[in-house]
Amino acid sequence: MKKWLDEFLSEFHKNHLKELGFKKVRRTFARDMGDYWERFNFQGSMSNYPDIENWRYYINHGIE
Repeated sequence: MKKWLDEFLSEFHKNHLKELGFKKVRRTFARDMGDYWERFNFQGSMSNYPDIENWRYYINHGIE
């Protein structure tokens, strides 16, 4: 994945999500809601190649 995404996600966590209780591990954000955990994960498409200009990303959300 592109380096700019990692930098963007780090800044987004620092400036917005950390104060809401989210912890960050690579491209996954999680917070303990007491009875459950809430998770968000940013995933690059398998069709992303270094020579293409427009990459695709997916946001996965989970409750456990």
